[in-house]
Amino acid sequence: GRPGDSLPPVDFEEVRTKLAERHKRLAATRGIQDEDVMSSLMYPDVFTDFADFRERYTSSVWGLPTWAFWKSLRSGENVNVELEHGKDVHIKMHTVGGATGDGHVEVFMEMNGMPRTVFVEDDRPVMGAVGGGSTKRRKASGAPGSVGAPMPGKVVEVAVKVGDAVEKGDKLAALSAMKMHVVVSAPVAGIVRAVEIDKGDELQNGDLVVELE
Repeated sequence: GRPGDSLPPVDFEEVRTKLAERHKRLAATRGIQDEDVMSSLMYPDVFTDFADFRERYTSSVWGLPTWAFWKSLRSGENVNVELEHGKDVHIKMHTVGGATGDGHVEVFMEMNGMPRTVFVEDDRPVMGAVGGGSTKRRKASGAPGSVGAPMPGKVVEVAVKVGDAVEKGDKLAALSAMKMHVVVSAPVAGIVRAVEIDKGDELQNGDLVVELE
């Protein structure tokens, strides 16, 4: 008889329901298609890996050139991605910020000329200090008076010193970042308790700039 005669019966709709429960994002964005049901039955492990990948990176990765997907973009490199017919997005890579402490890094880029920031998993190898060591900067604590760098950049101006009184919105420092002049302002009024930077310092996102009390 036919090969299928010896196989146990399968409830396709039950399989579809289980796939929707297992792959919620995929189900919400495109639905569980007939080919998904069949693929999961014939190649369960392969389909699960593929579906997990699509949920993690979304279905838009198909538009990336192969070199950009496998090697990623370097600072200053550009890529065009066709999201759908007649709808393209131009991406320009700027820089990768410091680690956030939860296994992610902040990535700064432009999309169609507009600055964008995204957080991605940090899979970079841990590198040792170069040239005999490097200074590990303190990070802003998140308290109102703990002011951190809003993005990676070079300090071009230090506008306050210890003991200065500042009002909310006063300039504390300025950075040169992504070809922009970025002002670091006081989020609250207070007295400058500590200045953690000097002109010319290279900062990462979240590095402590000034402490207010």
